[in-house]
This record gives sequence, structure tokens and C-alpha cells, in this order.
Amino acid sequence: MKRIFSFLALFVLVAGFAFANGGSNDLAYYKYSELKETASVGLTDEFIVVESNIPKKGGTVQNIVDLVTIAGIEDVNGDLSITRDLAVGRDLDVTGVATADTVVVTTSFTASGTSVFTGDMDVNGNIVGDGGGSISGMLSSVEIATTGDTLTVAEAGKTIIVEPLLEEYTTLTYVLPTPAAGIEFTFIAASNDTINVDPASTDTTIYYLTLDGGDKIVSPAATADSVTLIGYDSTSWGVKAMHGTWTDGS
Repeated sequence: MKRIFSFLALFVLVAGFAFANGGSNDLAYYKYSELKETASVGLTDEFIVVESNIPKKGGTVQNIVDLVTIAGIEDVNGDLSITRDLAVGRDLDVTGVATADTVVVTTSFTASGTSVFTGDMDVNGNIVGDGGGSISGMLSSVEIATTGDTLTVAEAGKTIIVEPLLEEYTTLTYVLPTPAAGIEFTFIAASNDTINVDPASTDTTIYYLTLDGGDKIVSPAATADSVTLIGYDSTSWGVKAMHGTWTDGS
């Protein structure tokens, strides 16, 4: 009987030592609070949980990782997907360096620090500043055009340098998209060619000289002729800058 009692005492002593010290394949943690207070937790560390809101009474830390799902946050094939809004007053913090192939925000994204993007950024909404910042180090979109073209809204902001391949002088026509406030295009003649800039329809007016709805604006066929047009509503273009005397092409 004494031998059995001594064996049990030794077993309890060894088990208690292993439980207190933790480590791989040990019963390292007793309560969830102990997991939270531990600086370094191994996924193979074992635990016994007594909290009623944890649906498992024993296992490894990896079991908890596999069982717990945060609403709206999903890990699919190594990608992190967040499909819920963060409530006002709650932040999404990345304390290290986050490197991702693609970052997609379908509503809004606000960053008070510095965000670095090394790839392309496609923005379908507005980028709004507070009036105290600036954009620098960005190149303007430039196209060397050898033929006429029908432009799209997706090309807004582009500078089109007109340089036909033909040796003889020619006329090239560029049809504008439907205007909207802030859409801008610049046309520059690299040779003595005539540039016609034509609005999308008779409902659209380029406000210059006596142009009516649907009238195109025509360059004087000289090298370095240029015009910058900017939309200011859904039916109107204004002349922002001009070099050379452009005329009403009717």
C-alpha cells in the first residue's frame, strides 16, 4: 500500500512540474487567461480549458486556432479576407510589415500613417485629401498617337501627342467621352498636322468661341499646337489651356 501511495505521489509531482513549465506536448496551460498572458505560445502546446465559452476541454493550441472563427474574417488558401465593417472607434492595426499581392477595398480605406504600394492601384472611387498633403513622384499618362481615336473615361488625364507615321500632313480626329466634372485631356501636335477634337454627341458642348453642341474644335495645323479640355458637368467641356489659335470646326 505504501508502494502504491509513493508511486501516486511521484506521478502527481512529475505531472505538476510538466504542467507548470509548459512546452511542446505538455499540459502547459490551464485557463484561457494563461494563454493570453504567455509571451510565446507553441501551436503544439497542450492545454486544459475550464472556461464555459470554449467548446473543447483539452487539446493543443492549434485546436483553438482551427476552431475559433472571427465573424467576417476568413483565411482561404492563405489569403486573409475581411468582409465586415469595423465599428466607429475600432481600428484595424498592422503592427509589422504587411506584404500582399493584391489589396482590395470595396468601400473605404482610411490610413493615418504611411501606406506604401509598390504595384498598380486601381481606384474606382474618390481619393480625398485634407488640403495639407501633396502627390509627388508620379508620372503623367502620355500616349504617342499615330492615328485618330475614340477616347474613354478610363483614359482621363492622358496627354496625347499627335505624330502620324505618314510623311505628308494629315488630319486626325479624336472623339471625347461623355464629360464629367474633372475629366481632362491634353492634345499636342508634334508636326504640322490638323487635330480635330470632337465631343461625344450634339448634347455636348465645348465652350470656346461660338461652338454649338456637337461642334468640334480644330487646331491651326502648326507644330506645338496644344489644347487642354476639362469637363465640368455631364454635357460641357471647358478650355483649360491652349497654344495656337484653334477654331470652330462645326
